[in-house]
Amino acid sequence: NNVARHSKATEAWVEMEERERELCLEIRDNGVGFEVGNPAERSPNDGIGLMGMRERAKHLNGTLDVQSARGKGTAISVRIPLNEASEPRVAEKVG
Repeated sequence: NNVARHSKATEAWVEMEERERELCLEIRDNGVGFEVGNPAERSPNDGIGLMGMRERAKHLNGTLDVQSARGKGTAISVRIPLNEASEPRVAEKVG
């Protein structure tokens, strides 16, 4: 949803796979990007979606990492520990 609303990307990729007992989700786009900084320094309307994503990952004992820069697109990586084996890999190009 954030890609469609904010990135102005012409392409986006979503990849999900199980790796070493973790669910690994990668979301990348070729959009306008943004400066990743301290969430405490953002205005109240900036990064609410990312904050919610980070909280959901933490709730599942996982992590969320955001890499982005103006004009360089964005890459979001989510890692969630798994208790059971799941499907090995799903990848899809979006856009």
